[in-house]
Amino acid sequence: MSAKALLYYAAKMCDKGGNQHKTLTPMFTAIVKYLVPEHAKEIIDQAINVFGGYGYFLEQEVERRYRDNRICEIYEGTVEVQLNTMLRTLRSVNLDFLKEVLI
Repeated sequence: MSAKALLYYAAKMCDKGGNQHKTLTPMFTAIVKYLVPEHAKEIIDQAINVFGGYGYFLEQEVERRYRDNRICEIYEGTVEVQLNTMLRTLRSVNLDFLKEVLI
């Protein structure tokens, strides 16, 4: 699933409300906060490889995007915080329906 589709799905869940959606909303928002900066980091790293040493110069757009992405990762919560939120949400949800599917 693309990050954009996942973001729209999480926003839809927030808009709908309801008890089931309230329990799963933190997990989907944490997934979006985890995936988007991680994908951006991979893309920016590839761009810096293309630019070489010039990618680190302050005048380059790539360097600014690297700084902006890095602060976004820190500001929205580190990777570990987002993973903990996902795990905490999964622990609180009743996953008994998986037993029937997997058996």
